[in-house]
Amino acid sequence: MVHRFVATLGKELLEVAVEPLEGGSFRVVIEGRERLLDARRVESACWSVLPPEGGAVHLVDLDAPRGRVGDWNISIGGAQVMTQWMDARAAHAARVVAPRAGGGPAQVRSPMPGKVVKVLVKLGDTVELGQSVAVVEAMKMENELRAPCAGVIAEVAVRDGVAVEAGQLLATIAE
Repeated sequence: MVHRFVATLGKELLEVAVEPLEGGSFRVVIEGRERLLDARRVESACWSVLPPEGGAVHLVDLDAPRGRVGDWNISIGGAQVMTQWMDARAAHAARVVAPRAGGGPAQVRSPMPGKVVKVLVKLGDTVELGQSVAVVEAMKMENELRAPCAGVIAEVAVRDGVAVEAGQLLATIAE
């Protein structure tokens, strides 16, 4: 079974497909580029990864949320990479309600229908790029929605416990 995700790395959205193969190998396709990897779990969150064409073995620590989507902290050889993963449906919705093209206030919108579990900011709060603004539950998964820029919260359009639709405004950030 192929698992499809979209990973956010910085401001870039990357389409990722992971297919487990026989014998501990995985087919990983990132933005159309395919790699075959041999991966073995060493500990609960640590994998030994070897490209089949040879080369160095990499120990990869994955600090991943339950359910595979959400914020991942990946450590490869001591280098830390923070990514946010979402399923393909949520990623499509995120593209539909893509961030602003430039200048003016930034809006944080729900990428999918769901329920606001927690609003993490209030009017006038200062936020940093990538700071969590709200948590929306969809399909029994909690998704942290993050600030697309640094700034000041100019509007909070929802409250805890309300149902939201895909694309619905949650908060506005003035730069």
